[in-house]
Amino acid sequence: VEERAHRTLNFLVIDDDTAMRRIIAESLAEREAIDALAKIGYAIGEVRQAVDPQDALNQLRDYKPDVLFSDTQMGMYRGYEYCEQYRGISPNTEIIGMSGNTGADFASRWQEKGAAYMQKPDNLFDLLSAVPAKLKEVLATDTSGTRK
Repeated sequence: VEERAHRTLNFLVIDDDTAMRRIIAESLAEREAIDALAKIGYAIGEVRQAVDPQDALNQLRDYKPDVLFSDTQMGMYRGYEYCEQYRGISPNTEIIGMSGNTGADFASRWQEKGAAYMQKPDNLFDLLSAVPAKLKEVLATDTSGTRK
């Protein structure tokens, strides 16, 4: 078996729900996520958390994650409204929007901003597999170590 060089990915998870934010961040440390990303040439690096878009913007001043997960509805904030600001500070960051609301069409709002989208699963076990699956989908477009 040929050994591939792995590029380390850093993450920022934005969600006003403390438990959900921690679960998403912790899912990146699960064996399933580590193995799925290793298969396409990536390793998990630092995972930081932000409580809302303003907190995220403050952190982006000195931290440039490769992937940013953002909730859609966070009190008065709508995560997709911050894509341009995030990219202005950290232009190479992949953005993945998320929502647990199945009634609204948030996918198109995120996609209009050039971001990927994932529905938050209803239960913890599905979430732990959905995060690495979405990452693999977003990152698999280029496995050479440089992203699009």
